[in-house]
Amino acid sequence: DKDICIQEIGLRPGEKLYEEKLMSEEGMRTTPNKLIHIGSPIPFDADEFLCPIKDVSMLEVLKRYDKYPVVLVYWRLFGTNGLMSHDYQKTVIEQYICCRPKLYTEGKILYNTQYDMAGDLISMHGINVRWHSIQIPPINSFGKFVVWNIHRVNRNKNAVIQLNHYWSKAFGCWVEKYKKGSIEKGTNWKDYHFFEKLEMECTDCDYTIYRFLAKLKLRITRTFFLGGY
Repeated sequence: DKDICIQEIGLRPGEKLYEEKLMSEEGMRTTPNKLIHIGSPIPFDADEFLCPIKDVSMLEVLKRYDKYPVVLVYWRLFGTNGLMSHDYQKTVIEQYICCRPKLYTEGKILYNTQYDMAGDLISMHGINVRWHSIQIPPINSFGKFVVWNIHRVNRNKNAVIQLNHYWSKAFGCWVEKYKKGSIEKGTNWKDYHFFEKLEMECTDCDYTIYRFLAKLKLRITRTFFLGGY
């Protein structure tokens, strides 16, 4: 047996000896007992919802693409529906139905982690993966590969799934989002002219996601029927 040399090097960059139980964003409050603190959940703004077109579950959708490592799901962009204030007692998806008539050529990806990324992740909107020495581009929801940012559709069939993007919601929500700005682009991004342009392009209505609304509300209220549905 050989002795193993142990060298003390101290903490390396990014390492620490303790872990905070709560982050400052969680609004930790003290109590009469100094050993007990109360934290609040971190609020987040949910504005994107996967919406199968004909399938009734995401499992059914994923089975269609089980041979493809990356699937690009296009945005369906929704506007304000003419609302100035958002009703926080209602779900997002039931308040906004006015949208662009065509899917947007950006969206988000469904990534099969059994495959390695081909290079660094530079965008959440589409990546190539590597299978052995072969690079495989994303396939879109029409069943067409997306290469060099060229987006093709299948004229004979509709998209299997879309990503409902309620990017502005009510006008008041957009104002708050604009004030916060983007980490990358600041408040110069998505200004009022951008907002108005999208509003003028919302000339269609899409109720597809409404077929999931009753099921969603039943789960939210934990009201179950049909023998433990």
